[in-house]
Amino acid sequence: LFSVEILAANHNWQLVGEQARKYKPKFVVLNNKSAYEHLAGEWRDENIKLLYGMENLLKILGETPLDMVVGAMGGAIGIAPTLRALELGIDVALANKETIVAGGDLVRLAQEKRWHPLKTGQLQRQEQGTDENPRPKPGAQINRKAGGNEHGKTA
Repeated sequence: LFSVEILAANHNWQLVGEQARKYKPKFVVLNNKSAYEHLAGEWRDENIKLLYGMENLLKILGETPLDMVVGAMGGAIGIAPTLRALELGIDVALANKETIVAGGDLVRLAQEKRWHPLKTGQLQRQEQGTDENPRPKPGAQINRKAGGNEHGKTA
């Protein structure tokens, strides 16, 4: 299956807290100081390191072995971690269009390396699989033509 190593959010500390309790990442990063302070005030899991700020997110992206980064932060806030992941040679799956729209040419140039757009629910369907469409085996190529990648590339 998969493991979550890093969870990051801009300001939705309640949701990232729920996700952290469920997926048990090594790191949780909040970019908004107020959100960080809210979550830090109730944080009790000593096995998950809670961090604040984009600088910390970019730093741990470079220090944590990752196969893929799934970007879902809306707006311009998602550009820097997306570019950092691509710069490090990590595959990126975008669950929204805001990073492409806001990042424009910067992200388009970097996307030629490793970019896999996701449609809503696609990651969950691939993770769980179905009788008609079983979960891909490790190392299998996933055809993204029907999944929204206008370049028709495979992962």
